[in-house]
Amino acid sequence: MDLWIESYSKNILIKPSTIYVQGCVLKAEDYSGKKLGAEYKTEQRALEVLQEIKDRIINLQIYTRSEEIKPLYPFMECVFKLPKEW
Repeated sequence: MDLWIESYSKNILIKPSTIYVQGCVLKAEDYSGKKLGAEYKTEQRALEVLQEIKDRIINLQIYTRSEEIKPLYPFMECVFKLPKEW
């Protein structure tokens, strides 16, 4: 199962190959070069969102590799919706 990221405007959905923070902006790019950016009030908040994405990736890896856990989470969320903050 792969992680997809949905923009907070809900008009972009990508399966990123790279996710990083540059200043106050969280950026994601897929293998074809399509990009997604989300701006936050502080760099710290952008890093917190990046950590949430890392946690989701780890949980998805545990889910897809563990036969014991799969029955407990039949609909594991594989789309990360970027938090909208203004």
